[in-house]
This record gives sequence, structure tokens and C-alpha cells, in this order.
Amino acid sequence: MNYSPRPGIVRAKICGEYLLIPTRSASEECPEVMRLSLMGAALWEELEKGRELKKLYEVFAILSRKPEEEIRERTDKLLDRLYEKGYLVEAPSGEAGG
Repeated sequence: MNYSPRPGIVRAKICGEYLLIPTRSASEECPEVMRLSLMGAALWEELEKGRELKKLYEVFAILSRKPEEEIRERTDKLLDRLYEKGYLVEAPSGEAGG
């Protein structure tokens, strides 16, 4: 599935913590602030830029010195969680997260 950040979700770094903050336009679908790990914050930033997931898996694997398959599994779980909680929406084919 292809993902894009839901309009109205703002990523912020406050006191060293990365947060997804729903603005008024997204608060119905996402009624709470969500804390992200460093990897989660980097993933969100790349999704905002419309980057392909395949390239992200490769980069995260190199940076973390872990097998790409492990990174793919962890990233996919995070994406599924963000989608289930409403922070991500389905993107048309060929857009972010492909």
C-alpha cells in the first residue's frame, strides 16, 4: 500500500521528543498527539517529501547497520500502526510510500 501523511498532521520536535500533532482539521481522525522514535521521525519526514520506501529501507539499513529485511519489517509495522491510528492515508499509486 502507498501512504501519505494525513493533511493537518504536524511533525514537531519539542524538548528532544519527536511528536505528530493533529491540527484542528485532523483532530477528528487523530484525537491524540503521538510520540515518534528517531527512526519514525525520519520516516515521516521522507514520506512528507514523497520518497520511495524501497530507498528508505536501504538507507535505514546502512545507517543502523542492520539487515534490510529487519528494517523493512520494523518500518512496515510502524507504517501500519500510523495508518490504523489515522496519521497516514492511502496515496494514489506512484506517490509516497510506493
